[in-house]
Amino acid sequence: TIHQYTSVLQLPGYKSNLDGNICYLTAEQLKAYAVSNSIRYRAHCQTHGWKEWVSNGEIAGTTGESKRMEALTIDPPSGVELEVDAHMQTIGWKTYKGIVHGNAITIGTTGQSKRLEAIRIRCVKNPTGRKLKDQVHVQTYGWMAPCSEGETAGTTGIAKRMEAIKIWFE
Repeated sequence: TIHQYTSVLQLPGYKSNLDGNICYLTAEQLKAYAVSNSIRYRAHCQTHGWKEWVSNGEIAGTTGESKRMEALTIDPPSGVELEVDAHMQTIGWKTYKGIVHGNAITIGTTGQSKRLEAIRIRCVKNPTGRKLKDQVHVQTYGWMAPCSEGETAGTTGIAKRMEAIKIWFE
Protein backbone atom coordinates (compact mmCIF):
# COMPACT_ATOMS: atom_id res chain seq x y z
CA THR A 1 0.00 0.00 0.00
CA ILE A 2 3.02 2.30 0.39
CA HIS A 3 5.86 2.20 -2.13
CA GLN A 4 9.25 3.85 -1.65
CA TYR A 5 10.37 4.93 -5.12
CA THR A 6 13.66 6.56 -4.08
CA SER A 7 15.95 7.14 -1.10
CA VAL A 8 17.83 10.04 -2.71
CA LEU A 9 15.07 12.62 -3.15
CA GLN A 10 16.44 16.19 -3.12
CA LEU A 11 14.39 19.21 -2.04
CA PRO A 12 15.52 22.83 -2.41
CA GLY A 13 16.91 24.19 0.86
CA TYR A 14 17.29 20.71 2.41
CA LYS A 15 20.85 19.30 2.47
CA SER A 16 20.18 15.59 3.12
CA ASN A 17 18.61 12.93 0.93
CA LEU A 18 14.99 12.04 1.65
CA ASP A 19 12.85 9.00 0.96
CA GLY A 20 10.23 9.45 -1.73
CA ASN A 21 7.06 7.43 -1.09
CA ILE A 22 3.69 6.93 -2.78
CA CYS A 23 0.64 5.80 -0.79
CA TYR A 24 -1.99 3.80 -2.67
CA LEU A 25 -4.69 4.16 0.01
CA THR A 26 -7.75 6.35 -0.18
CA ALA A 27 -8.28 8.89 2.60
CA GLU A 28 -10.92 6.57 4.13
CA GLN A 29 -8.57 3.57 4.01
CA LEU A 30 -5.75 5.62 5.53
CA LYS A 31 -8.02 6.77 8.39
CA ALA A 32 -9.16 3.17 9.05
CA TYR A 33 -5.50 2.05 9.07
CA ALA A 34 -4.58 4.81 11.55
CA VAL A 35 -7.46 3.82 13.88
CA SER A 36 -6.52 0.13 13.80
CA ASN A 37 -2.89 1.01 14.69
CA SER A 38 -3.72 3.45 17.51
CA ILE A 39 -4.65 2.83 21.11
CA ARG A 40 -8.04 4.43 21.72
CA TYR A 41 -9.79 4.80 25.06
CA ARG A 42 -12.57 6.70 26.78
CA ALA A 43 -13.57 7.42 30.36
CA HIS A 44 -16.89 7.30 32.19
CA CYS A 45 -16.90 10.23 34.62
CA GLN A 46 -19.10 11.42 37.46
CA THR A 47 -22.00 13.57 36.10
CA HIS A 48 -20.57 13.44 32.54
CA GLY A 49 -21.11 9.77 31.73
CA TRP A 50 -19.10 8.41 28.81
CA LYS A 51 -16.70 10.98 27.33
CA GLU A 52 -15.56 10.95 23.69
CA TRP A 53 -12.91 8.51 22.44
CA VAL A 54 -9.33 9.82 22.53
CA SER A 55 -6.08 8.19 21.45
CA ASN A 56 -2.30 8.02 21.75
CA GLY A 57 -1.64 9.96 24.96
CA GLU A 58 -4.59 12.33 24.85
CA ILE A 59 -6.50 13.01 28.10
CA ALA A 60 -9.55 10.85 28.86
CA GLY A 61 -11.57 12.03 31.84
CA THR A 62 -11.49 15.43 33.52
CA THR A 63 -9.00 17.63 35.33
CA GLY A 64 -9.81 20.61 37.52
CA GLU A 65 -13.43 19.53 38.04
CA SER A 66 -13.07 17.21 41.06
CA LYS A 67 -14.98 14.44 39.22
CA ARG A 68 -14.27 10.77 39.75
CA MET A 69 -13.46 8.48 36.85
CA GLU A 70 -15.73 5.47 37.30
CA ALA A 71 -14.94 3.33 34.27
CA LEU A 72 -12.71 3.05 31.24
CA THR A 73 -12.90 1.32 27.88
CA ILE A 74 -9.68 0.60 25.94
CA ASP A 75 -9.47 -0.32 22.25
CA PRO A 76 -5.86 -1.43 21.54
CA PRO A 77 -4.24 -1.54 18.11
CA SER A 78 -5.00 -4.49 15.87
CA GLY A 79 -3.07 -7.59 17.01
CA VAL A 80 -2.46 -6.30 20.56
CA GLU A 81 -4.18 -8.00 23.50
CA LEU A 82 -4.35 -6.34 26.91
CA GLU A 83 -5.08 -7.45 30.45
CA VAL A 84 -6.04 -4.76 32.96
CA ASP A 85 -6.24 -4.80 36.76
CA ALA A 86 -8.42 -2.03 38.18
CA HIS A 87 -8.74 -1.04 41.84
CA MET A 88 -12.22 0.28 42.62
CA GLN A 89 -13.78 1.90 45.67
CA THR A 90 -15.13 -0.76 48.12
CA ILE A 91 -14.48 -3.52 45.55
CA GLY A 92 -10.70 -3.69 45.43
CA TRP A 93 -8.76 -5.24 42.55
CA LYS A 94 -10.50 -6.86 39.59
CA THR A 95 -8.82 -8.29 36.48
CA TYR A 96 -10.19 -7.75 32.96
CA LYS A 97 -8.86 -10.10 30.26
CA GLY A 98 -9.24 -10.45 26.50
CA ILE A 99 -9.10 -6.75 25.63
CA VAL A 100 -8.50 -6.70 21.87
CA HIS A 101 -9.22 -4.33 18.99
CA GLY A 102 -12.97 -4.01 18.50
CA ASN A 103 -13.90 -5.76 21.79
CA ALA A 104 -15.25 -3.08 24.14
CA ILE A 105 -14.97 -4.24 27.76
CA THR A 106 -15.99 -1.86 30.55
CA ILE A 107 -13.23 -1.62 33.14
CA GLY A 108 -14.71 -0.39 36.42
CA THR A 109 -18.37 0.34 37.12
CA THR A 110 -21.14 2.56 35.79
CA GLY A 111 -24.26 3.57 37.69
CA GLN A 112 -22.76 2.69 41.08
CA SER A 113 -20.97 5.97 41.92
CA LYS A 114 -17.70 4.12 42.61
CA ARG A 115 -14.34 5.68 41.84
CA LEU A 116 -11.46 4.03 40.03
CA GLU A 117 -8.43 4.40 42.28
CA ALA A 118 -5.63 2.58 40.45
CA ILE A 119 -4.94 0.65 37.27
CA ARG A 120 -2.32 -1.76 35.89
CA ILE A 121 -2.22 -2.40 32.14
CA ARG A 122 -0.27 -5.31 30.62
CA CYS A 123 0.20 -6.52 27.07
CA VAL A 124 -0.56 -10.22 26.69
CA LYS A 125 0.28 -9.98 22.95
CA ASN A 126 2.17 -7.10 21.40
CA PRO A 127 3.47 -7.70 17.88
CA THR A 128 4.20 -3.96 17.52
CA GLY A 129 7.27 -4.15 19.78
CA ARG A 130 6.38 -0.70 21.12
CA LYS A 131 6.39 -0.06 24.89
CA LEU A 132 3.04 0.63 26.59
CA LYS A 133 2.87 3.64 28.94
CA ASP A 134 0.10 5.25 30.96
CA GLN A 135 -0.29 8.20 33.30
CA VAL A 136 -3.14 9.08 35.65
CA HIS A 137 -4.43 12.26 37.25
CA VAL A 138 -5.33 11.63 40.91
CA GLN A 139 -7.31 13.68 43.43
CA THR A 140 -5.04 16.14 45.33
CA TYR A 141 -1.89 14.79 43.60
CA GLY A 142 -2.55 15.86 40.01
CA TRP A 143 -0.65 14.06 37.24
CA MET A 144 1.39 11.19 38.65
CA ALA A 145 4.63 10.00 37.01
CA PRO A 146 4.17 7.96 33.81
CA CYS A 147 4.08 4.19 34.34
CA SER A 148 5.47 1.42 32.17
CA GLU A 149 3.53 -1.69 31.29
CA GLY A 150 2.46 -3.66 34.39
CA GLU A 151 3.20 -0.87 36.87
CA THR A 152 0.45 0.45 39.13
CA ALA A 153 -0.81 3.90 38.21
CA GLY A 154 -2.87 5.66 40.89
CA THR A 155 -3.25 4.95 44.60
CA THR A 156 -4.71 2.28 46.87
CA GLY A 157 -5.71 2.40 50.51
CA ILE A 158 -6.03 6.19 50.77
CA ALA A 159 -9.46 6.76 49.12
CA LYS A 160 -8.24 8.98 46.27
CA ARG A 161 -10.10 9.07 42.97
CA MET A 162 -8.56 8.81 39.54
CA GLU A 163 -9.86 11.72 37.47
CA ALA A 164 -8.14 11.24 34.11
CA ILE A 165 -5.79 8.95 32.20
CA LYS A 166 -3.43 9.02 29.23
CA ILE A 167 -2.36 5.81 27.44
CA TRP A 168 0.18 5.50 24.63
CA PHE A 169 2.82 3.34 22.96
CA GLU A 170 6.37 4.61 22.48
